[in-house]
Amino acid sequence: MKSRWIGSMSPLAVLALASCGAVDSPAVSGGATDGPAPRPTASTPLTPAAPNGVEQLDSKALLSRSFAVYTQDATSVHAVTSRPAATREQPAISVRVDRQKTVQTPPHCDARLDYGPGGKARFGMGSGQMWATLDDTYWKNTGNGPGERGTQAAGHFTGQAITAPYLSPDALSFRTLTGPCQTLAAFRNHDTDYPDITTFTKRTPITLNGTRVIPVDITGDLDKAGARTVYVALTGKPYPVRIDYQDGSRTDFTDYDQPVTVNPPPTTRSVDPRTVADFLGVPHNTLWIISSQNPPQPGQ
Repeated sequence: MKSRWIGSMSPLAVLALASCGAVDSPAVSGGATDGPAPRPTASTPLTPAAPNGVEQLDSKALLSRSFAVYTQDATSVHAVTSRPAATREQPAISVRVDRQKTVQTPPHCDARLDYGPGGKARFGMGSGQMWATLDDTYWKNTGNGPGERGTQAAGHFTGQAITAPYLSPDALSFRTLTGPCQTLAAFRNHDTDYPDITTFTKRTPITLNGTRVIPVDITGDLDKAGARTVYVALTGKPYPVRIDYQDGSRTDFTDYDQPVTVNPPPTTRSVDPRTVADFLGVPHNTLWIISSQNPPQPGQ
């Protein structure tokens, strides 16, 4: 089985996951769909710490250790996936998310998706709510509903956040936008994701975004969305700091274990999903928002 993280993150993408220069600040309220910011700089490098010794491991064991720490220990992350050209199928993604604590409690998540000519969307979770804001270009490209009502929705719902309680049936209307919010679940099955002919090669350590890292190249029978190089931190916890993919995409990971506060939009800028569904002329509680624009996760 091939890994699309390593081998879609994107895999996830890893989230593939995409996860994001940065989203304004850790405290984010629902609002405009200004889309992902540019590739990040060294805004918040990993906290300086003692060497973690992973460079002494063989290449595959080093990656396994890094992905295990990412999946099990990280409490939050800011992941930015940039692409040579964002499309409906392969959006650029910026996501800030913390770890989901219970099934009933969603993670705090602020995800910005840039579909290039397909428009932009922003999705949020927090305080028991889910919401999504879509720009006019996105609406015009949904093609949902009789008579291309998505085109008519452009402008009509500009600046409004489609909002619903996290566990309500209405939240199904945009649950397909939540993929990037699963970023911290990436790499879960990484030990079985590599074909037997895959090879792993450690390179000379470098400094990346202010953090000392060791690059590990991955070669073999990987699909074009698979990871090409993973950069693992050599100090503190051996988190992945960057993943380069075969297709020229890249995911940068920053702000590990930092608080993530995401505030729902004010009621004055919120609209019920059923109101939008009625406008589009489609049944309630259907996946009408995303249509064919089902985003991959960062790394995917």
